[in-house]
Amino acid sequence: MKIKDFLKSQNLNWKYSLGWLIWILGFGVLEYRAIKDKKKGDTLSEHVWSVVGTKTSKKHWVNWVFRIGLGGLFAWLIPHFATGWNF
Repeated sequence: MKIKDFLKSQNLNWKYSLGWLIWILGFGVLEYRAIKDKKKGDTLSEHVWSVVGTKTSKKHWVNWVFRIGLGGLFAWLIPHFATGWNF
């Protein structure tokens, strides 16, 4: 069975599947380069830690906005992916 046929059997649009694959691979390339580059502040983790205020003693109200937003995103995303729960 071809990949295109498999995606069709799963009711998935192959053009969007290809787009998501390219997006994921692009993220992987960017993250890999950031990991290899030993400078601070280049990986996704370092960006998230910075905006939620994990790695600093100086807290700002913006850190709380990002914490609440990130918490809300994961509160929705995890059950959504695991169960298909949708709004």
